[in-house]
Amino acid sequence: MATEKKLKSERAYWLVKEELRRYTKKLHQGYDKVRRKFIGEMVEGMVRSGRLLLSRIAAAIHNPERTADVHADEKRLSLELGSERWESDTLEANHRRAVAGSGFLLDKETRIAVDIFDVNKEGAHVFEHLTKVHDGSTGGTVDGFWAIVIEAIKKKGEHLPLYMELFSDKAKGYRGQFSEMTKAVEKVVADFGRLGLWVMDRGFDAVQNMLYFQGLSLHFLIRGFRDREVERTGGGKEKILDVVKAMPLRGVDAFFKYHTLRLLRGGRQKWVRQETRVRYDVLRINVVYGLEEEESERARLPLWVIVSEGVGKPLERAFFYTNVPVESLGEALRLLKQYAQRWSVEEAIRFVKQAFQLEDVRVQSYRALQRM
Repeated sequence: MATEKKLKSERAYWLVKEELRRYTKKLHQGYDKVRRKFIGEMVEGMVRSGRLLLSRIAAAIHNPERTADVHADEKRLSLELGSERWESDTLEANHRRAVAGSGFLLDKETRIAVDIFDVNKEGAHVFEHLTKVHDGSTGGTVDGFWAIVIEAIKKKGEHLPLYMELFSDKAKGYRGQFSEMTKAVEKVVADFGRLGLWVMDRGFDAVQNMLYFQGLSLHFLIRGFRDREVERTGGGKEKILDVVKAMPLRGVDAFFKYHTLRLLRGGRQKWVRQETRVRYDVLRINVVYGLEEEESERARLPLWVIVSEGVGKPLERAFFYTNVPVESLGEALRLLKQYAQRWSVEEAIRFVKQAFQLEDVRVQSYRALQRM
């Protein structure tokens, strides 16, 4: 029995190693021999060590038959990581082509989650272009960097990272978070097309973002939080928060289904199925925007707003803007459930931060940080 388990374990090891080798081969296409070796060593070292510390990566790939000192490998990797002799754009494009080549295609049911998160470097002083960021875990402001991530989530729950980039408002050429987002979106659209639903949290609640996705003919679903003027179809102008507060919610349905362990008489335990119910409704609106003095000259963006209550804090209402035509309550509920699956990108961020100790990375140059 022990021998059988050992054989299965060894087989799994070689299968993973072969899959990693194939992926790395796609990843370093277009680079010279030196860079191909470097990229292969970095990927292998990160997977083996589960860390982004160069000392751990070097130790994981160290071959005493080639070099006696592991520090020599660490120094070589450090120099190559910050080298000006190559660019990482090809590396990013190769990853997206590898994902596309694996048979992954966007369809109408795919959710494409976009998020911006912080890389906390509290207490650090020597990093290039270190800036102030909002720490999501404490709510305070700390030294660090920003990063944008785009992740695709398929109908059955499979998810794949399509883009991740670290940035700082202190870096040369920085033009704002909107510019960083558009750069990321355009690269993903160029490689995967325009199908799918782009899902974003309340940080993307700006008319500029909605107009951008509308202009690219991309379907979006964005959680709102700002107050702004809107027009109901056939009605006058109102504040969106007043509309959300007063809106009657016609739909009532099960949203989350789960099991809890209940203690019965005599000390027995039983799993009981429960569900979270949500109240919801949808309304056709025009978002009014522009700074023209004449009200008639201000522009209108036709959208649907979906309002929900029952998920999160009791009696707290959430609302979502979308340019997907919502012709029924059933369609509104389907979009709400698709937004709930956006949580997958939060899990991806948590995995990168915790499993690979992302915030413990210690390379100091901005170029090396982005490549890592």
